[in-house]
Amino acid sequence: LCVDLLVPNNQMVYRIFLIYRPPVSCISRQHTVSPSESMNALVKCLEAKISKVGPTIITGDLNCPDINWNNLSCSNEKCQKTFYDFTNFNGFSQCVTKPTRGVNTLDLVLTNDAFVVSSINLSPPFSISDHDKVEFDLLCPQPPSIDTVLTKRKRYLWKHGDYNGMRAFVSNYDWNS
Repeated sequence: LCVDLLVPNNQMVYRIFLIYRPPVSCISRQHTVSPSESMNALVKCLEAKISKVGPTIITGDLNCPDINWNNLSCSNEKCQKTFYDFTNFNGFSQCVTKPTRGVNTLDLVLTNDAFVVSSINLSPPFSISDHDKVEFDLLCPQPPSIDTVLTKRKRYLWKHGDYNGMRAFVSNYDWNS
Protein backbone atom coordinates (compact mmCIF):
# COMPACT_ATOMS: atom_id res chain seq x y z
CA LEU A 1 0.00 0.00 0.00
CA CYS A 2 1.35 3.45 -0.89
CA VAL A 3 -0.16 6.82 -0.04
CA ASP A 4 0.98 10.37 -0.70
CA LEU A 5 0.40 13.04 1.95
CA LEU A 6 0.30 16.48 0.40
CA VAL A 7 1.35 19.44 2.53
CA PRO A 8 -0.65 22.50 1.41
CA ASN A 9 1.31 25.52 0.15
CA ASN A 10 4.58 23.67 0.62
CA GLN A 11 4.67 21.70 -2.65
CA MET A 12 5.99 18.72 -0.68
CA VAL A 13 4.72 15.17 -0.88
CA TYR A 14 5.30 12.64 1.88
CA ARG A 15 5.18 9.19 0.27
CA ILE A 16 4.43 6.39 2.73
CA PHE A 17 4.66 2.69 1.94
CA LEU A 18 3.07 0.04 4.16
CA ILE A 19 4.52 -3.39 3.37
CA TYR A 20 4.02 -6.90 4.60
CA ARG A 21 6.46 -9.46 3.22
CA PRO A 22 5.72 -12.99 4.39
CA PRO A 23 8.60 -14.96 5.90
CA VAL A 24 8.19 -17.75 3.33
CA SER A 25 8.03 -17.67 -0.46
CA CYS A 26 4.84 -16.47 -2.10
CA ILE A 27 2.90 -19.32 -3.65
CA SER A 28 0.28 -18.95 -6.36
CA ARG A 29 -1.65 -21.54 -8.33
CA GLN A 30 0.50 -21.02 -11.43
CA HIS A 31 4.00 -21.00 -9.93
CA THR A 32 6.10 -20.49 -6.85
CA VAL A 33 8.05 -17.28 -6.43
CA SER A 34 11.23 -17.60 -4.41
CA PRO A 35 11.93 -15.16 -1.56
CA SER A 36 14.78 -13.66 -3.63
CA GLU A 37 12.53 -13.09 -6.64
CA SER A 38 9.86 -11.59 -4.41
CA MET A 39 12.37 -9.27 -2.72
CA ASN A 40 13.87 -8.24 -6.09
CA ALA A 41 10.40 -7.30 -7.32
CA LEU A 42 9.71 -5.34 -4.13
CA VAL A 43 13.01 -3.45 -4.32
CA LYS A 44 12.48 -2.69 -8.01
CA CYS A 45 9.02 -1.29 -7.23
CA LEU A 46 10.32 0.82 -4.34
CA GLU A 47 13.20 2.21 -6.41
CA ALA A 48 10.75 3.25 -9.13
CA LYS A 49 8.31 4.84 -6.69
CA ILE A 50 10.56 6.72 -4.24
CA SER A 51 9.24 10.28 -3.99
CA LYS A 52 11.14 12.83 -6.07
CA VAL A 53 9.53 15.85 -4.35
CA GLY A 54 9.66 14.94 -0.66
CA PRO A 55 10.53 12.30 1.89
CA THR A 56 9.71 8.62 1.52
CA ILE A 57 8.79 6.52 4.55
CA ILE A 58 8.72 2.72 4.33
CA THR A 59 6.90 0.94 7.14
CA GLY A 60 5.80 -2.58 7.84
CA ASP A 61 6.88 -6.11 8.57
CA LEU A 62 9.66 -7.00 6.12
CA ASN A 63 10.63 -10.24 7.90
CA CYS A 64 14.37 -9.63 7.65
CA PRO A 65 15.71 -10.95 10.99
CA ASP A 66 19.30 -11.20 9.68
CA ILE A 67 19.60 -7.44 9.30
CA ASN A 68 21.07 -5.80 12.40
CA TRP A 69 19.88 -2.21 12.04
CA ASN A 70 21.71 -1.02 15.16
CA ASN A 71 25.09 -2.26 13.91
CA LEU A 72 24.30 -1.66 10.23
CA SER A 73 25.19 -5.20 9.25
CA CYS A 74 23.55 -8.05 7.41
CA SER A 75 24.15 -11.72 6.73
CA ASN A 76 24.94 -12.84 3.19
CA GLU A 77 21.47 -14.37 2.78
CA LYS A 78 20.53 -13.07 -0.69
CA CYS A 79 16.97 -11.92 0.00
CA GLN A 80 17.78 -9.86 3.10
CA LYS A 81 21.05 -8.56 1.63
CA THR A 82 19.08 -7.25 -1.36
CA PHE A 83 16.79 -5.22 0.91
CA TYR A 84 19.66 -4.06 3.13
CA ASP A 85 21.62 -2.86 0.08
CA PHE A 86 18.53 -1.06 -1.25
CA THR A 87 18.15 0.89 2.01
CA ASN A 88 21.83 1.87 2.08
CA PHE A 89 22.12 2.82 -1.60
CA ASN A 90 18.99 5.00 -1.35
CA GLY A 91 19.90 6.77 1.89
CA PHE A 92 17.27 5.23 4.17
CA SER A 93 17.65 5.17 7.96
CA GLN A 94 15.88 2.71 10.23
CA CYS A 95 14.05 4.50 13.05
CA VAL A 96 12.96 1.50 15.16
CA THR A 97 15.86 0.70 17.51
CA LYS A 98 14.31 -2.05 19.65
CA PRO A 99 13.10 -5.56 18.80
CA THR A 100 9.46 -5.81 17.75
CA ARG A 101 9.10 -9.60 17.89
CA GLY A 102 11.21 -11.57 20.32
CA VAL A 103 14.84 -10.53 19.79
CA ASN A 104 14.26 -9.44 16.16
CA THR A 105 13.45 -6.03 14.73
CA LEU A 106 11.07 -7.15 11.98
CA ASP A 107 8.76 -4.13 11.94
CA LEU A 108 10.49 -1.19 10.34
CA VAL A 109 10.11 2.55 9.89
CA LEU A 110 12.64 3.61 7.26
CA THR A 111 13.00 7.15 5.95
CA ASN A 112 15.28 8.94 3.53
CA ASP A 113 14.89 12.18 5.52
CA ALA A 114 16.26 11.89 9.06
CA PHE A 115 14.28 14.92 10.28
CA VAL A 116 10.80 13.77 9.27
CA VAL A 117 10.16 10.92 11.76
CA SER A 118 9.98 11.54 15.49
CA SER A 119 8.89 9.86 18.72
CA ILE A 120 8.99 6.18 17.84
CA ASN A 121 7.04 4.22 20.47
CA LEU A 122 6.64 0.49 20.89
CA SER A 123 3.68 -0.82 22.81
CA PRO A 124 2.17 -4.26 23.48
CA PRO A 125 0.81 -6.17 20.49
CA PHE A 126 -2.61 -5.27 19.11
CA SER A 127 -5.31 -7.94 19.28
CA ILE A 128 -3.81 -11.39 18.53
CA SER A 129 -0.60 -10.13 16.88
CA ASP A 130 2.76 -11.48 18.08
CA HIS A 131 4.55 -8.24 17.09
CA ASP A 132 4.79 -5.09 19.16
CA LYS A 133 2.81 -2.14 17.88
CA VAL A 134 5.00 0.60 16.38
CA GLU A 135 3.75 4.18 16.57
CA PHE A 136 5.55 7.23 15.20
CA ASP A 137 4.95 10.87 14.42
CA LEU A 138 5.76 12.68 11.20
CA LEU A 139 7.10 16.20 11.39
CA CYS A 140 5.36 18.28 8.76
CA PRO A 141 5.45 22.03 8.23
CA GLN A 142 2.48 23.78 9.79
CA PRO A 143 -0.04 24.56 7.05
CA PRO A 144 -1.17 28.17 7.01
CA SER A 145 -4.43 29.08 8.70
CA ILE A 146 -7.51 29.49 6.54
CA ASP A 147 -7.49 33.26 7.24
CA THR A 148 -3.95 33.54 5.88
CA VAL A 149 -4.86 31.57 2.77
CA LEU A 150 -7.94 33.71 2.11
CA THR A 151 -6.14 37.03 2.52
CA LYS A 152 -3.20 36.09 0.32
CA ARG A 153 -5.12 34.47 -2.52
CA LYS A 154 -6.56 36.58 -5.33
CA ARG A 155 -10.11 35.66 -6.25
CA TYR A 156 -12.12 36.97 -9.15
CA LEU A 157 -15.79 37.39 -8.30
CA TRP A 158 -17.13 37.24 -11.84
CA LYS A 159 -20.78 37.20 -10.77
CA HIS A 160 -20.34 40.68 -9.24
CA GLY A 161 -18.87 42.21 -12.40
CA ASP A 162 -20.39 45.41 -13.86
CA TYR A 163 -20.87 44.02 -17.35
CA ASN A 164 -23.22 46.86 -18.46
CA GLY A 165 -20.62 49.42 -17.38
CA MET A 166 -17.83 47.54 -19.23
CA ARG A 167 -20.03 47.29 -22.35
CA ALA A 168 -20.76 51.04 -22.21
CA PHE A 169 -17.05 51.88 -21.72
CA VAL A 170 -15.94 49.72 -24.65
CA SER A 171 -18.74 51.09 -26.86
CA ASN A 172 -17.81 54.73 -26.13
CA TYR A 173 -14.02 54.26 -26.38
CA ASP A 174 -12.31 56.11 -29.25
CA TRP A 175 -10.59 53.14 -30.89
CA ASN A 176 -9.19 55.27 -33.75
CA SER A 177 -7.00 57.37 -31.46
